[in-house]
Amino acid sequence: MNQKTIKQKKVLVGTVSEKNSVSLEYSFSLVESVKAALNQNTVISAKLYDSEGNTTMKINQLITLAWREKVDSLLLVSPDASWSPQSMMAVVNSKTEVVALPVCGINGFLVGFDDIRKITKKKETGEMKVNRANLNFFKLGAEALRSLCETSPDIIYEEENVKAVIGGADIFSSYAANDALLFDRLRECGYGVWVNPNHTVQTNTIYRSQGDFLAVMGKALGE
Repeated sequence: MNQKTIKQKKVLVGTVSEKNSVSLEYSFSLVESVKAALNQNTVISAKLYDSEGNTTMKINQLITLAWREKVDSLLLVSPDASWSPQSMMAVVNSKTEVVALPVCGINGFLVGFDDIRKITKKKETGEMKVNRANLNFFKLGAEALRSLCETSPDIIYEEENVKAVIGGADIFSSYAANDALLFDRLRECGYGVWVNPNHTVQTNTIYRSQGDFLAVMGKALGE
């Protein structure tokens, strides 16, 4: 008797942090999500990068890694986030290529609409189209990853060949938030960004921001 083979889904959770640290709540949420995912034939792996004062290039490294590993989706998650397994699986199982969850932070919810009175909404999922959302819980599907990487130049960063998806080769050529840079690139590739309003992610601040500006500049210049 022929048995139908069910393809196992692969998900990479990517986090950029200071001093390779995450909150206890993040760790608990990730462990519970990994267990829930296994019950749905999904394998979640995680990659943690130390920001070293250059979050932009670390995001580029995560996007490049996810594309090369041919994962079904990359989920960018803040190191101080906490969420339910149901929330993560709602994003992972969404057929939408680019979807985020609203994240409650010190400044509230950083989600923006062109016109809140005329929201474009998907009937089956309730996902809403937005023009702004932060990258604290943000999914890029396999097709979006492919489009971003195939249209981005290669640069050498930390002796690694990396796709310069956002920010370009010179992080000091302009000043813009990473979410704005990524939104622009996604639009260029023909993707809109959606938010699932049925789930909310919480944040738990755990550290002060610190770094060495000259060291970051030196690394960017290859010194």
